[in-house]
Amino acid sequence: MRLITSVILLLTLAICPLHRCDASGSKVAEPSAASIALGEVERLTAAGSFQNARVLVDKLLLASPDDARVHLAAASLFRKMGLNNLAIAEYKLVNKLNPQHLEPLAALSELYLESLDIDQSLAFARLAVALNNESKEARSALARALLAGDRLTDADKEVSHLLRRFPNDQETLLLAYRLNRKRGSLMSARAFLGSTIKQAGPNPQLLYELAELLEMAGDCHGALDSLDRLLTIQPDSLKGRTKIASILEFSCHDYDAAIIEYRKLLKLDPESVTAEAGIERCQSKKNDLAFELKVLIHHLINAINEQFFQPRNKHSD
Repeated sequence: MRLITSVILLLTLAICPLHRCDASGSKVAEPSAASIALGEVERLTAAGSFQNARVLVDKLLLASPDDARVHLAAASLFRKMGLNNLAIAEYKLVNKLNPQHLEPLAALSELYLESLDIDQSLAFARLAVALNNESKEARSALARALLAGDRLTDADKEVSHLLRRFPNDQETLLLAYRLNRKRGSLMSARAFLGSTIKQAGPNPQLLYELAELLEMAGDCHGALDSLDRLLTIQPDSLKGRTKIASILEFSCHDYDAAIIEYRKLLKLDPESVTAEAGIERCQSKKNDLAFELKVLIHHLINAINEQFFQPRNKHSD
């Protein structure tokens, strides 16, 4: 049914482009036709029907190469498809056609950040802020780029501004958490992350990061609780189960429990080198611990014997 709808729209566009001409030959916009076509692209994109959306987008780009809305829809589609180079090209065209549009500048900053081009990311974020100094989208993009470049003093200014303006915003709280974590302020980072999780609801990645923070703070049982919450959402998470085994081994020093978790990991991934090595390592640690305990007991017994059962010196009288 979706394919039929797309074909009908394509035929309509082929017969009736996005613009018509009046008696004088001047182009007159047909917003209804454009809106319907772009709405269909957005619907297909949101539904994950990327190929059908792309067929329609390509037709729209041919029919109306100077329409910023079409290029924006194309950029959004390409970004969701993972075609970042095409998305960058389309966002730049949107910016050229409509320099006062904030969205392409913020998106370009994000895309360059994903490709680890910090300088370009900062440049487009600053252009976005210059366009609208009070935009949350622009200031957030700048804060993310500054954090990625480890420019923590400047990032602090941006995050502080955002916290004053949007104190309960999920994205702002997450930025505050990342800033404090980079600074090594674990207590503040934990507080901001906790607030973020309350706003966002159970989120596997955030619960994983909370477990990391709690482990660094020495709270191995709190870290395990956070990972248990993660596994209620993603029971077969290899990342989550690997982290549980690691915490049990290295932070809690509960080698028997760690071995059990590594074996669970092997059931999910029979070729896991990490799990096999973990089991071998824990077994070795258990043996070493048993040996050390025997030596300790042996020395303790000798010390007791020497203290209480040492023969009396015959010359002591």
